[in-house]
Amino acid sequence: MSSENQSFVVTDGNAAVATIGYSMSDMCFIYPITPASTMGEKADDLSAAGKKNIFGDVVRITQMQSEGGVSGALHGAILSGALCSTFTCSQGLLLMIPEMYKIAGELQPAVFHVASRSVGGQAMVIYCDHGDVMATRQTGWSILCSHSVQQAADMAAIAHAATVRAQIPILHFFDGFRVSHELQKILLPGTEILSEMMDRDSIRKWRETKTMKNSDPTMRGLVDNTDEYFPLLEGTNGLYTNLIKIMQEMMDKYAKLTGRQYHLFDYYGAPDAEYVIVAMGTSCKTFEEYVNQSEIKEKKKYGLIAVHLFHPFSVEHFVECIPKTCKHITILDRTKEPGAAGEPLYLECLAALQESGKLGQLKVSGGRYGLGGRDITPSIAWAVYNNMESASPKYKYTVGFEDDVTHLSIPMPKEKVVVTLPGVKQALFYGFGADGTVGAIKDAIKIIGDHTPLYSQAYFVYDAKKSGGVTISHIRFGPDPISSQYEILDADYLACHHPSYIRKYDMLQHAKEGGVFVLNGPWKSTAEVGEALPGQAKQLIVKKKLQMYTIDAEKIAREAGLAGRINIVMQTVFFYLSQVVTPMEKAIEYQKGAIKKTYEKKGMEIVEKNWKCVDSTIANLVKIDYPVDEWSKSEFEEIPVFPAKRTEFFKKIAGPILALRGAELKVSDVMPLLGGSLPTGTAQFEKRNVSATVPIWDETKCVQCNICSYSCPHSCIRPFLITEKEASVSPSMKTLKPSNPAPQTLPGTEENLRFAISISTADCLGCGVCASVCPAQCLAMKPNHTEETDQMQKDFEYLVDLPERSNLLYDDEIVEEKAKTDKLSIVPAPTVKAVQFKRPLFEFSAACAGCAESPVVRVITQLYGERMMISNACGCSMVWGGYSPSCAYSHSKEGLGPVYTGSLFEDAAELGYGIATAGQMMREQLLEFVKKAQACHIPESTGVSDAEMKKAMDGWINSYDSPVKSKKFGQEIHSLLARIPAEERAKCDILTEIWTRRDYFQKKSYWTFGGDGWAYDIDFGGLDQVLHMGADLNILVMDTEVYSNTGGQKSKSTPRSAVARFAAAGKDTSKKNLGLYAINLGCCYVAQVAQGANPQQMLKAIHEAEQFPGTSIVIALCPCINWGLKNGQGNSMKEQKLAVECGYWPLYRYNPLLAKEGKNPFSLDSAPPKKPVTELLKQETRFASLLQQSKERGEALQSGLQADIDATFAKLQALAAQPAK
Repeated sequence: MSSENQSFVVTDGNAAVATIGYSMSDMCFIYPITPASTMGEKADDLSAAGKKNIFGDVVRITQMQSEGGVSGALHGAILSGALCSTFTCSQGLLLMIPEMYKIAGELQPAVFHVASRSVGGQAMVIYCDHGDVMATRQTGWSILCSHSVQQAADMAAIAHAATVRAQIPILHFFDGFRVSHELQKILLPGTEILSEMMDRDSIRKWRETKTMKNSDPTMRGLVDNTDEYFPLLEGTNGLYTNLIKIMQEMMDKYAKLTGRQYHLFDYYGAPDAEYVIVAMGTSCKTFEEYVNQSEIKEKKKYGLIAVHLFHPFSVEHFVECIPKTCKHITILDRTKEPGAAGEPLYLECLAALQESGKLGQLKVSGGRYGLGGRDITPSIAWAVYNNMESASPKYKYTVGFEDDVTHLSIPMPKEKVVVTLPGVKQALFYGFGADGTVGAIKDAIKIIGDHTPLYSQAYFVYDAKKSGGVTISHIRFGPDPISSQYEILDADYLACHHPSYIRKYDMLQHAKEGGVFVLNGPWKSTAEVGEALPGQAKQLIVKKKLQMYTIDAEKIAREAGLAGRINIVMQTVFFYLSQVVTPMEKAIEYQKGAIKKTYEKKGMEIVEKNWKCVDSTIANLVKIDYPVDEWSKSEFEEIPVFPAKRTEFFKKIAGPILALRGAELKVSDVMPLLGGSLPTGTAQFEKRNVSATVPIWDETKCVQCNICSYSCPHSCIRPFLITEKEASVSPSMKTLKPSNPAPQTLPGTEENLRFAISISTADCLGCGVCASVCPAQCLAMKPNHTEETDQMQKDFEYLVDLPERSNLLYDDEIVEEKAKTDKLSIVPAPTVKAVQFKRPLFEFSAACAGCAESPVVRVITQLYGERMMISNACGCSMVWGGYSPSCAYSHSKEGLGPVYTGSLFEDAAELGYGIATAGQMMREQLLEFVKKAQACHIPESTGVSDAEMKKAMDGWINSYDSPVKSKKFGQEIHSLLARIPAEERAKCDILTEIWTRRDYFQKKSYWTFGGDGWAYDIDFGGLDQVLHMGADLNILVMDTEVYSNTGGQKSKSTPRSAVARFAAAGKDTSKKNLGLYAINLGCCYVAQVAQGANPQQMLKAIHEAEQFPGTSIVIALCPCINWGLKNGQGNSMKEQKLAVECGYWPLYRYNPLLAKEGKNPFSLDSAPPKKPVTELLKQETRFASLLQQSKERGEALQSGLQADIDATFAKLQALAAQPAK
């Protein structure tokens, strides 16, 4: 059957594994986590399409509220006799560990497919190492590893077959991203093979003997005595020994069915090898490729043992693999266990060698490699074998970078090692996040795989930004299966898809001599290109004799009606120049077919626009015949080009990482970051310069409302009040209009004030939100990188350094004092206009263009930034707010700013509660110490008198609850204490305690940020607990109605009828109403807001929430790119307004303080719906696509959504109508 019932497909590891897992399961329980999420999505898609498993049934797919919920539900389903699987990784897998013990202890069959990923410690990393899997090795689960996309599909089938035979659960893992998201042309086994693998008799026996049945009553989950617990554990030994035998039998059976033979340990290399590596995962493919080079075979005696079955570890099979000639064996682990004598695979192999008597016969080394997804190149293979061959090898080491602190690293080669594979062509694409490059590359790979005899591979490297960052696509294709599991080092074809990247990334170092280089940009002539390129790039182009072409892809896309979407243009260029599909007419035919399949659900208009791009491309491709002599002598200008004004941290750490040279950093370079703390305010130095268009301000139309600044996702457009003298430095500012309506002069002077709107064109992402919300239409999106926009950038950099004058419109101290005099329970909120003159302490973030979350956070930092303490749930707000190495949270000129910590997804509310309550305790202690300190005598020799210290301390005690005055008097105390010599201060314990707590002088503002996946689902239990506790903590829920960060999976916030990942056929239940739930508690401040619908209502809600002396929760509607706004994400603010007008998102505030005053605590801030919800739904793909799938189902669910909206609004109206008590 080896050539039958298998089909060539181009797929990634996740899709392949999910297809197999689906086919061999009755039920799948799922929850999203990167990079495993798409396995659950694939299973859900198969189920929604009615695909049947090998038993003839449609698999039941159930999304739970967390990974812990997944493992519990899966355990229960197993006990009822269902064959179950799930897909997870990292912290998600760790949440399943308690239930894994139970499933293994009860000897039940199950399969967990794990796209292995680093476990967050000092920071979250979404890339691969084996730390998550190794954390489970004591649970009793068998652990099986695959090393490629093909193996992932094959081992998935073997795992499902083996678990049924052995009745021991199996964890099947493969490297996250490197396998999970890598596209490969593989042979996928069909239903007959999978059915043949599954032992039906074993399934029947399991259901008869191990599941819960009333006809055979049993008890499980007992409390054992010491008598039986230990002996029972030892009684399973034979079962694990038998599993070893079963696993190899399943591998042998699979080989007969498919022709692909695997062993528990596979050996590659010289039969008489003297130096042998032992490893697991994709690194095995790199080492295999290295030892199979003809030069290595001829001159060296190298070998590799690739481990598949890690647990139970077969001593017998492992020892059999070791050549008798072996002198030195190195065991490599892709994990680190701090403080351990060795890592897990090393210790297993060491024990096996000891047990077999071989330990004294050869040298044994242990190494760590590849943590956090660090690439495993042939250079690493060279380093490991070189270490074994050296006269004084290291026996415990790291490899892949220089450890100049603990000196554990082994030397890397001076020149990178490149393995040449006959017939293989390689291509590199430097794309701009969200420009469609990755999708186009995936389509290209599928075209190559489906329409040529070539094998193909594609792998994608992303930076930490949500969108707008760099994405590097690596493509290989050739006549034989592609085994290279590392990034391309010498590309035959290299394309730069964004004009600014040629000045940021040293990409040409990866071009092969004589290769093709394509640059997207507006340059049509050699002279224009010569001016644009840095000297280093020109020198490399000449040195490598590259064939160079340019294409203005942005212009072609814009003229086709697809501004910013250059993917199809660049895909067409690739097919034309690479000649991988011939003739070109066929390539275009296949391209257009793929375009239709990809975009048809968005309408034929989009399809035809993309077809137009294809047809317009080749005629606009320009060949650059560069002057060799001139370019070779170009003045050297090192890439990348960053602003001259930047911090040491940015120069030494952030800059190299952002320039994609982070792999060159030594351990000593990053020591300042030990423990995971980064300085804030560094995003301002990136200056990405990536937007093709930016807003141009027409001051003659401007009404000075500042709504543009209020709505900007990246803090790129800001208002300024400046004097005429300050305005005179720039020609573009000399004609500025007076500030209107007030203030018109600078208080205490005769200087007139002018109003300016300024844009940081180097930081703008060109989303157009500002232009879309401008009531006077005084902003227009026009081309960037012109003399005008260059001057705008200079003006912006000048203006941000001028004094801030927001206090002229709203002075916190004056307003606070007046509220106190007027005996107001709530200090009046500032206006939208006034707040925008304050410097945002969150700027230039990594949020998507048009993001609706980041503007809310920016506004909060403008209000309270210098005293904010933030706990942030894992999700979008962590990626755009807490990404390394540049930080968007910033600080004032005084050095004060938000303090941020990222949380696990499942406990952000609890983390925030702990920070707030402990911080409040520290401040209360400070208060007691200050009271005691008044009795202390300060020596006159210090220059500080008791009287002035007492005055400052009295002022602080009396203003303890005032954010403004506690800062003022706290700074006075701090200044006085600083004047006292440290040795003198140390003589007084009380002053020492005050000094150590000096950061708590100003009243803090505690915040927890997160999305709906966090608040509605995984941490709802924690959120509920915190809401009941009454701590002075503010909670912001940025409700995108999906798990935005993991790709758009449904949450309990997802409304009825919306199509989302894990709800491919439309969600058929109503949205959870978190706001009403919180109101029913009666003890919290609650608000539901929409920034684009009622800007002042949101500002007022945030202001009231922060003042509330207890727990507050503000729920903000945040339209997401996963919604598929038909008018573009730049209209996210308008979408919020429409949502409110339709009653889809009512605005309200609930303040328990008002009830104490005898008033109705609930205020309904939006009018009854003016329009049916269908007016909103037709603007969003997530709703419209359901009607395309099934008009009948779509209309029924949308009718149900309208009923949900009507019922909710009726409840709110009833609350608003309640009489005051």
